[in-house]
Amino acid sequence: MGLVGLLEHVVTHASSHAPLSWAAGRMSDWHLPRPVMGALVKGYCRALGVDRAGLDRAPDDYECLNAFFARGLAPGRELPGMDGAATVVSPVDGVLQDAGSLEGRSEFLVKQQRIGLKGLTGEDLAEDLFRGGSFALVYLSPRHYHRVHAPADGTLTGYRYLPGRFFPVNRLGMEHAPGMFMRNERVTLFFDTASGPVWLCMVGASFVGRMTVACDGFATNQKLRKAPLVRSLETPLAVQAGDEVGRFNLGSSVVLLSAAPASAFGLCQSGEEVRLGDLLWRFA
Repeated sequence: MGLVGLLEHVVTHASSHAPLSWAAGRMSDWHLPRPVMGALVKGYCRALGVDRAGLDRAPDDYECLNAFFARGLAPGRELPGMDGAATVVSPVDGVLQDAGSLEGRSEFLVKQQRIGLKGLTGEDLAEDLFRGGSFALVYLSPRHYHRVHAPADGTLTGYRYLPGRFFPVNRLGMEHAPGMFMRNERVTLFFDTASGPVWLCMVGASFVGRMTVACDGFATNQKLRKAPLVRSLETPLAVQAGDEVGRFNLGSSVVLLSAAPASAFGLCQSGEEVRLGDLLWRFA
């Protein structure tokens, strides 16, 4: 490992500690004067290539950075016609890292990152449940829209929260943090659909101040001392593909798992941009 590689390794691991992300979350909630917020948002958009036409309000109308990071859909944005009964669609705007069939495996590999089903979700039954199913991994960079939506029609039955580290989920994390998707803080949402279980795992990353579950407002990273949580909804929540189910601060990743094998995958290729509602796969 050369000097550059060593520096990247140090930065990757130094930025993964919870207090930094906790502090980032607290600072993102600070209310700032309108001129200051306007200048920050405009500068952020220029630096990271955020399309200001995709904002849901004027730059100086955001009361804090968190309101900007977790902004809603732009007015007038139309979602694709989503047939959630027999499909899984992208729950986010992002970059498709990979999608495919598990074909009897209990883990899959994305850019040298091994992702085990049990390690990712914390659920013992995940290996048997999804071994013959399908998966997708979508990366949200800091320039993307950060709300998370239902990937299919069905019911949300509950979720599991697992505390952890905050390794970056970009190239640095891929190269310098083996197993990061099973080590980072994450929330897995459980859906029942007409084609069987579909689970959506929201994976935290460096400086992600919090992840929020929309159905009950549960938010991660509110305290420095954390404990795992499993919550079953007394009344499962009926959802349609495209309904909002969660939010990120800054960038991160989502991993989708479905128990049913896919009969066809969407046209999006690994490394390409996907938009909320784009077809990921279709069931038989």
